Amino acid sequence: MLENLGLPRLKRITTELINFLENPDEYFNQLESEQYHVSLLSSIEGKRRLRNFGFGEVEAIDFIHRNVASEEVEKFTLVLSEYFPNIYGGNIVVNNDGSMLLEAAEGTHIELVHGHSTPTIFGARDPFLKTIGIYADPYKKKRLDTPELEQVFLGAIHSIPKDQLEDNGKMGFHPGYYEFVVVRKGKMLVPLFIDFRDRGIYQMRHPK
Repeated sequence: MLENLGLPRLKRITTELINFLENPDEYFNQLESEQYHVSLLSSIEGKRRLRNFGFGEVEAIDFIHRNVASEEVEKFTLVLSEYFPNIYGGNIVVNNDGSMLLEAAEGTHIELVHGHSTPTIFGARDPFLKTIGIYADPYKKKRLDTPELEQVFLGAIHSIPKDQLEDNGKMGFHPGYYEFVVVRKGKMLVPLFIDFRDRGIYQMRHPK
C-alpha cells in the first residue's frame, strides 16, 4: 500500500534465498544503506518467520547460515530491506473530516508503539485555517527550537498524497494511519514511511 501512495520508504528486495546466496553482492548493491533488515520466510510447515535488523553484509549472511540448514535453503524466501538507525519514530493520523495529528519520539518506532518512549514532537492541522504546525508540546503552544527539524516533520506530512475534496474546494490529505521513521542519510534527516492502514477510524487526540 505504501507503494500505491507513492510515499518515501525503505527499499527492499524479495528473492529466493538460494538466488541470494549465489551472489549476495548483486542484492546488497541495489540498496543504499550500510545496514540491513533480514527476514526469512519458509515453506516448511510450522517453521516460524525469522527476522532481525542492524546487520552489516557479513553479519546478514552469518545470520542466514546460523538459522537455515544447507539442505533447507531452497525452501526459504528472503526479504532484504534497507535499515538506517531510527533518529525518531512517529505516527500520523488523517481523519475523514480532514483533521490531522502527528506525534513523534526520539528512538525507534517500536519503542513509541510499545510506550517505551514519550512523544516530544507534535503536529496538527488548524481546522479553520487549514495550516499545519509542528510543536514541542501537545498543547500546541511551543514551536520547535530547530527550524530544520520542523521542516523534516512537515516534509513527512506533505509526502502524503492529496486526493480528498474538502468543503473549501481544495484537495485534502488521504485519510488513514501512517507510521514513519526519521533517519539520517548522509548529512540530512529524512522521513521514511514503514506502514499505512486505512481500515476503520483512527483517532489520536492531543490536549486542547
